[in-house]
Amino acid sequence: MDYLRNAFYSLGFGGVGESERNLTPGNAASSTTPEVDEEEFAFLWSIRNYSVMKNLEEVKSPVFPGGNKHDWQLRINPEKMIDGSKYFGLYLTLVKFGDEGNTGLRKISAQVEVTLLDITASAGFQRRSRTIEFQKNSTCGNRKLLLSSNLLNGPVTFIREVDDTLNIHVRILIQKEMKHQSAPCAGANRTAEEVARSHRRQEEFSLDLGKFFKQGGTDSDIEIKTDTAAFQVHKVVLAARCPIFATLLEEAQKEKKPLKAIFIGGFQNDMVQGMLDYLYTGEIQLLQENLMGLLEIADKYQLAELKDDCKTALIAKLTDDNAVDNLVSAHLHNAGELKNEVIKYINSRRKFFKENENFKKALKTYPNLAVELFMAEEQMDTTHFEVCQF
Repeated sequence: MDYLRNAFYSLGFGGVGESERNLTPGNAASSTTPEVDEEEFAFLWSIRNYSVMKNLEEVKSPVFPGGNKHDWQLRINPEKMIDGSKYFGLYLTLVKFGDEGNTGLRKISAQVEVTLLDITASAGFQRRSRTIEFQKNSTCGNRKLLLSSNLLNGPVTFIREVDDTLNIHVRILIQKEMKHQSAPCAGANRTAEEVARSHRRQEEFSLDLGKFFKQGGTDSDIEIKTDTAAFQVHKVVLAARCPIFATLLEEAQKEKKPLKAIFIGGFQNDMVQGMLDYLYTGEIQLLQENLMGLLEIADKYQLAELKDDCKTALIAKLTDDNAVDNLVSAHLHNAGELKNEVIKYINSRRKFFKENENFKKALKTYPNLAVELFMAEEQMDTTHFEVCQF
């Protein structure tokens, strides 16, 4: 957050803002496929004279640009009385959707990260939303982001006394923006029989490719080794399906050193085999047997689809017995969606987990989880117009 120290500036009584461009959007368009934009951008809102502004029911930021001609706006309720307490609420609205003359699909998928900066321009309080779909006038926010008293007199100092300023930083990652072209997509008019045939061909291709691995050694040109096993595989499959393996093979080729084996340590043989099954077929034979082990190896080798499959299956199988283990696994292996769902589950069963020894041990080992659980509990209440929560 050091770059924020030079980002503060003031132009008016009610608060000012500054946009920050971090990534250049890339486009991939044709007459038969959607145009897809990906971009990350940020906005800093400095609310001056906050001791006066906090008495207003609502304060709005300047409208700021971000993404493909989109306009956004932040707003706050500084001290809204809810359930007998005063809360600081914060919201983000997509006020203008790009080229509004375009009649195609008008949605974008994005994640929103909101940070309240302390007086050193560091992250004093930070929240990130799940991935959501924005349409024009969609609002993302939380009316109970934190207690107003914590903002003014809590353990973290947010308001700069020298100029009575509160600084709010918002970062938005637009993951995909689809604007369908006027020409029909290839296959749009296929019959059900044609779709079924296509699906069968894909299944047959997956099975045929899997035979090269399962038959053990058919035309293989490299080994995956563990402490006690070796798997005969193919460089072309490893490079095409796994970015980590692709990098290793590319480096070996540049150095003109033949790579005959890749060692994988720290995982059971069946976990390595399950990962290789996935690389060849897209299917996981062990998916139901050791989901957390597969999640760990998927995270290490950057296999996003495998990781998603594991997260989905783990969420579907949440119980009192496995919730704590899932929470720790999600925390260690960057599975944010899984962690959020487990936190919701645990907070819905607070009385049970309050006395659970495994839960107490996990919080002692990973104290940050206690903070996340507490803040998530405070944020469970939302208003009817909120489409997401941070």
